Amino acid sequence: YRLDHSRSTSGSGLGLSLVRAIADLHGASITLEDCRPGLEVAVSFPLAMD
Repeated sequence: YRLDHSRSTSGSGLGLSLVRAIADLHGASITLEDCRPGLEVAVSFPLAMD
């Protein structure tokens, strides 16, 4: 693994992996949109039906 020195923000890179794991456990969906600069992440959880 090589660090990407072109990035101005640091992080472990685990954020989206953790979000996906949690979303999968709950049957949620994830959408990503490139919003330069940055990334928009939307997580949609299903409603529980009684």
